[in-house]
Amino acid sequence: MRRIPGVLTRVISSSPTTLFYGPAASGKTNILISLARELCAPFRKCIYVSTEGSLHYDKIARADENFSNVEFADLVDFDMFVELLLKVSSTPLFNYVFIDSVNALYRPLATRSDAASKFLFTLARLYDYSLRGGRVVASAQVRVGESGELEASGFKLLDFYFDTIFQVNFEDSKRFIRLEKPPGRSLKLYFRIGDFGAVF
Repeated sequence: MRRIPGVLTRVISSSPTTLFYGPAASGKTNILISLARELCAPFRKCIYVSTEGSLHYDKIARADENFSNVEFADLVDFDMFVELLLKVSSTPLFNYVFIDSVNALYRPLATRSDAASKFLFTLARLYDYSLRGGRVVASAQVRVGESGELEASGFKLLDFYFDTIFQVNFEDSKRFIRLEKPPGRSLKLYFRIGDFGAVF
């Protein structure tokens, strides 16, 4: 099994914005860490933004690769997230911006009157960044929708701003990612969680 298959890195590197959504413990963080390791090779500068605490540092500390081209930022509230995005998006310094997870700070505020406009602002800034040559790769937390299906919190906005969307989930006891957007393309890959991240 390879860590990140070439077909997956090709899809992501050719897409301005990529989203992975799925339930807790499905492997979203491990996928983003593995992608950062693969895509942030020499001459590619990246930033990895975590809104879910510092658990990712355990995987990074055990990794045999060098993450010297990756800057890390840990955010605990929505205003910090907006402030960081304003700094990052003002000058396209990074080839890739990884965000784990893009909607975690939005979910607790979803009932506030200004929450949707703030979330929309952050997604628009990220999309604008992608239009200027950077790549955005993010994960999203999910909830059970009205139809009983899993959907990312704020999914309508996420669907509008993300060009490529993967579902991360379980099938029996196996983890998988499945390409859901763009329609008409088929890609499903199984993976496991190893000591250093996702292994396909």
